[in-house]
Amino acid sequence: MAWQKQKPIFVLFEGGEGSGKTTQAHLLYGALKGMGRRVIYNDEPGSTDTGFKIRTVLLEAERNEIDPLTEFLLFEADRSLDFNLNIKPRLENGTDVIQDRCFGSTFAYQGYGRGLIKTHGLLMKAVDKASRKNLYPDVIFFLDGDPKKLLQRVEKRSKKKTSFEMEKLAFHNLLRKGFIAQARQDKKHWVILDALQQPHVLHEKILRRVSKILKLK
Repeated sequence: MAWQKQKPIFVLFEGGEGSGKTTQAHLLYGALKGMGRRVIYNDEPGSTDTGFKIRTVLLEAERNEIDPLTEFLLFEADRSLDFNLNIKPRLENGTDVIQDRCFGSTFAYQGYGRGLIKTHGLLMKAVDKASRKNLYPDVIFFLDGDPKKLLQRVEKRSKKKTSFEMEKLAFHNLLRKGFIAQARQDKKHWVILDALQQPHVLHEKILRRVSKILKLK
C-alpha cells in the first residue's frame, strides 16, 4: 500500500481503569491505517527502553513505597523521553500518532487521586508542558463511566493487577473527578464518551470526530 502525503493528527485517549480506551485506540489505529495513512499507536508509560524500566517501577511498586511527587516526576521523565524519541519525530515526519494515556492521566491520577493539584498545581503544569515539548493533541477522547462498574471489568481480567488497579473505589472516584475537570476546562479538544457503550458504537463516534479533523488538515 502506498502511503499518502498527509498532515498528521495527534489523537489522545484517556480514561480510568477498565474504561476501554486501549481498545478504542487500537480500533482507530486500524481504521486510519486502512485509509492508507501513516500512523503509529503509542502508549504511556514505557514506550522507550528507559521508559519501560520506569513503567516497571511505577506499576509494580508496593503501596506507599513511592510518594506522590516522586510518582509524578517519574511519569513526567517517561513522558519527556517518549515525546523526544517517539511522538515529536513522528509528527514532524507526517505520521499520525494515536496516544494511549498522556498528561490527562497524570493530572487525574497524581493531581486529583494523590492530591498534588492542591499543593503542586503550578509545578505540575510547568513540568508537563516542558515534557510534552509544547505539543498538544488535536482531540482528546475521554471514556467516562461509573468507576464501580468499570472496575468490574478489571476484576474479570485474568492478570496481575497494577498498583493503581488495586486502589480503593474512593481513589477511582477522584480520578473521574480529575478527568471531568480537565474536560470542562478545555471543551475545544476534550470529547467525553460513555465508556459503557458497546465498543463498535464508540468507535463510530470517534471515527466521525476524527474524520472531521482530517478534512480540516
